[in-house]
Amino acid sequence: MHITKKLMVGVAGLALTAGLSVTGAGTASANTAQNCGATTAPITVSHPVSIMDNDNRLGILYLGYFGDCKGVYAEIHWNFGPSNPVPPNPAGEGEMDVYRPAGTVYVEGENKDGFPGTNFAKDHLDGTYTTSPIEDIHYNRWGGKYAPPLKFLPDVDLTVYRTDSDWTQHTDCSKHMWGNWHTFSDGGWGSGIYLDC
Repeated sequence: MHITKKLMVGVAGLALTAGLSVTGAGTASANTAQNCGATTAPITVSHPVSIMDNDNRLGILYLGYFGDCKGVYAEIHWNFGPSNPVPPNPAGEGEMDVYRPAGTVYVEGENKDGFPGTNFAKDHLDGTYTTSPIEDIHYNRWGGKYAPPLKFLPDVDLTVYRTDSDWTQHTDCSKHMWGNWHTFSDGGWGSGIYLDC
């Protein structure tokens, strides 16, 4: 399934509208880019990549950007999935496992500044978003200016737990994965299409 850029702009905008009240609330991992969304909606600035496990798409990982604060963030849009395993019908079809992803999503900059992430642990795939804190694309946390190409990419430390229709628990993977990068100084894009758990 291909997702158009126009659709992804809307996806990012909806997610951040709900998430800003949490990430901008002065927590320990407070945003370094301030006043994001005051005059512009977020847009998607990297090609989304699908997070796959057992040929099932768990969600998509991408970079979002607010033009008014020059702020970049990583986001996962999770798919929907059952909260209890679904056994196969008599013909052996229709079985659905429960996927429970856990980990941390964050932005990685070219200088590897150790940006804070957002932890997540889902009981099942629920169609929600997990969004990292928003980072300034021009200045690091200590006020130093970045040099071009201003390259950022979304990262996720991911562990996927799966429960099958026999209620058997599996740990399918525990790994670090990178999404597609974007360079803000020249508009460059990464081109990967999926991450395999």
